[in-house]
Amino acid sequence: MWQNNIAMKRACLVLLTLLVGVVGCAEEEGLTVRGDVSVTLEDATTGFLFPQVRRLAIDAAAIEPGVLAGRCLFDDGTGSLVVSVSKTGELEGNAMRAFTVEFPVDSMPLVTVELASGDFIGTDCSPQLLYRDDVNGSVGVDVAPCTVISSELTEAIVVADLHFGGCL
Repeated sequence: MWQNNIAMKRACLVLLTLLVGVVGCAEEEGLTVRGDVSVTLEDATTGFLFPQVRRLAIDAAAIEPGVLAGRCLFDDGTGSLVVSVSKTGELEGNAMRAFTVEFPVDSMPLVTVELASGDFIGTDCSPQLLYRDDVNGSVGVDVAPCTVISSELTEAIVVADLHFGGCL
């Protein structure tokens, strides 16, 4: 009989712990991202990998070096959307500094990549808006492998699957 009491107490503690964790997570606000983006340049690959939901700083200019920041902005007036992930601080080689996808209402979507070695713009990219939930502030973006090119005409291949929460 005492074994049943111990089992019941353990079950109650586990449920209480789960409940506190769920309530604590639900109260947190801010921008989050899950997924990945990669760029292949000169047989080397760089990018961002978020296998689990990751909280991002909102204002990259106001934070310390090495921190990941992001933007996910809805323009209610025009219906446009901008999503981005960036890393602050000094980077070397072809390390990724930023990835941005813009979905303007009156023109084609635009993919841009910023590496430590330079900026690249999508030339044949057709990013897809997987979903957009303005009420809950969530967005899913998919970029099938496509070519981005620098001002020096260097080509790279970018691919992305990102899911944002906490969009404004």
